[in-house]
Amino acid sequence: MPHPAPVAEDPADAPTVSAQPGPDPEFEALPKPRRPWRRVTLAVLIVTAVFSLWVGHRLRPQVLYALNGWGVDQPLELGELSELEPVALVPNTWVRGAASLAPQSVRYRRPADPDYFRLARVAGEAEVWVELRVPKDYRENRYLPPGSFVGRLVPFRKSGLRHDSLLDAVEAATGEAPSRDAWLLIDGESPASARWVLAVILMLFGFAGFSVWGLWRVLRPRSA
Repeated sequence: MPHPAPVAEDPADAPTVSAQPGPDPEFEALPKPRRPWRRVTLAVLIVTAVFSLWVGHRLRPQVLYALNGWGVDQPLELGELSELEPVALVPNTWVRGAASLAPQSVRYRRPADPDYFRLARVAGEAEVWVELRVPKDYRENRYLPPGSFVGRLVPFRKSGLRHDSLLDAVEAATGEAPSRDAWLLIDGESPASARWVLAVILMLFGFAGFSVWGLWRVLRPRSA
């Protein structure tokens, strides 16, 4: 049986296929999906990043102290603290000095710390104060302050987050606060004992970096 001859088709009669179809009207008419937790996620990421960077900045003086004392075996000898020249002092230095403290002192505690602290001015020198840690087992009427101190020497205004409100607390307790140019010797705080702050800084930077990365992932434009 003979086969019919193929018929040539005109290319102009072939259906046209669009390479880029237009948007579907029905799809565009759909309401946008609700994302109630998206704003919560963004808020949490922003707060975490800002708070981590703020705490890291407030811990900067302690970080400098831990790094400045890296490899230092002995504290700097200052001699009599009442004879110091404040202009010659270097912040965040591990020092040793001797002094008699003024009889008036401020007693306070910190949250989650079983011991309490005393802050007293060096007798005869209004620009140097000493913070002492007093064990909780000592009775108030039996405590005698030592005559020599070893610890971190830093200006009050650069003492960091742990002493941020100490000036206001002293003023509230005594009616007179140390000057902004006064120095603080934190007895018992060595560079080795302050190195815990390095791990905290790394953790805070990790939180901040993860939050920034999460914000970029949530807010980045996506291809269709």
